[in-house]
Amino acid sequence: MEIGIEVNLVSKDKSQKTVFLKETIDTDDIVSFRHWHKGEKDSDVEGDMTLVLLKPKPWDKEPNSTKRLYLQESYSSFVLRMRSNGVILK
Repeated sequence: MEIGIEVNLVSKDKSQKTVFLKETIDTDDIVSFRHWHKGEKDSDVEGDMTLVLLKPKPWDKEPNSTKRLYLQESYSSFVLRMRSNGVILK
């Protein structure tokens, strides 16, 4: 059974303004995640950010590389949500 977790993605629109998108990702697709240290491009994002690496999908433009997602959520909060969804973290 696949477990999905809802996240707030940090992205840029065509005019390079920061936008936040709600999406559900499968926890089985997550390769790794860690705290993201914000740079100049992320300075307008309030709060902490987390970097999530996902397994590539067959239809991705680059099917051999991991996909990066930037979340508007602290690392510790994301870990707690993963654990509450029954995901065992090492």
